[in-house]
Amino acid sequence: MEIIDTVRETNLEWTEVRNGLFTDFYVAPKVKSYISPLPLVLDIQGNAAGIPGTGNEPLVFTYTFDIAKYVTELVLDSKPWGRVSVIVGDKITWNEFVKISEEVKGTKFQVTYESDESLKQGKVTELPSHPHIYPFFPKEALQGLSSSFGQLFAAGDFDLKSDSSNSLNARYSDIKPTSVKQLVQEAWGQ
Repeated sequence: MEIIDTVRETNLEWTEVRNGLFTDFYVAPKVKSYISPLPLVLDIQGNAAGIPGTGNEPLVFTYTFDIAKYVTELVLDSKPWGRVSVIVGDKITWNEFVKISEEVKGTKFQVTYESDESLKQGKVTELPSHPHIYPFFPKEALQGLSSSFGQLFAAGDFDLKSDSSNSLNARYSDIKPTSVKQLVQEAWGQ
């Protein structure tokens, strides 16, 4: 927010790109990505999930390579930018993401649901892949990050809204974003 406040004071052309959560977190390194896996909520490798809220709140997931395509087109476009630019790779719920993962892997996942109270206390279910992350991201910090994001997910804050004025999907309709199902199939399919 400080960066946006600072840019507002300049004569630079700028836009805030909103793209939801990186799908890469759930498919890397099995699918090409320059970011590391981060199993927040869903641990596909470990066949488990700790879902915040009901799991029925929609949220946006976008593959980083698709984000790059949209941003490249935006930068090269001569049309003015709006203050907010929205990219929707795929919009699904956590329950749908788990179902896709189970179907692709042919395995039933261990699923727990995180209450608002536990999220506010900074506590989430430890997923099977979490201990492998602790040497780089200590348990307390990962729990704090996961619970903070969990509260946002449960509140519907990742259900990005777009219209014809701010949707990069509409502005560059020739770009076809990669769905969660496509990426999970590529990463975890037989």
